[in-house]
Amino acid sequence: MRRLLASLLLACAFGAHAAPAVVQGLVHGSGPEAQRFPWVRTDDAKVTDRINQFLFIDTFEAMAPARAAEGLRGVDAQNWQRMPNLGYAVLRNDARVLSLRLEGEGCGAYCESFTAGHAFDVATGAISRRATCSRPRALPTSRARSMRTTPQGCARRSPRSGARRAARTRSARTRSSSTPSA
Repeated sequence: MRRLLASLLLACAFGAHAAPAVVQGLVHGSGPEAQRFPWVRTDDAKVTDRINQFLFIDTFEAMAPARAAEGLRGVDAQNWQRMPNLGYAVLRNDARVLSLRLEGEGCGAYCESFTAGHAFDVATGAISRRATCSRPRALPTSRARSMRTTPQGCARRSPRSGARRAARTRSARTRSSSTPSA
């Protein structure tokens, strides 16, 4: 009975996992200034669709094409004007996690570099919210003190920084109101 239970636990712990995802690059433009965007394929079509839909909606605010062959043709010209530089890196790709980092330049009234990291469960296509981050490359020093870095390298606002700031503001108000003016 114990052997059966132990073998069952081992089978669950080290059971079959999904194969690593295949990440193919979609290219818009030509030469060194071409924008590159990831297209993910897995053994499960639903997982593939879930990951690609998330990436396209998050980046372009548009639905992903049905096939990689359609590429980036569905992304309108306005998106490319707002995003003159775009690239990606695969940070981790194994049987459990697919982690991608998108880097580029987004333009509106002015242009600014961005980095967005996404981690997906390869078996389900679900995004891991803990490993997702989006932040500018350089943080102003006043904000840098109130940010913490998670193990994934994502900056996150300290939960107590807001409380500390509010306490400093209250004490400054109290001091200024109790000080007689000349």
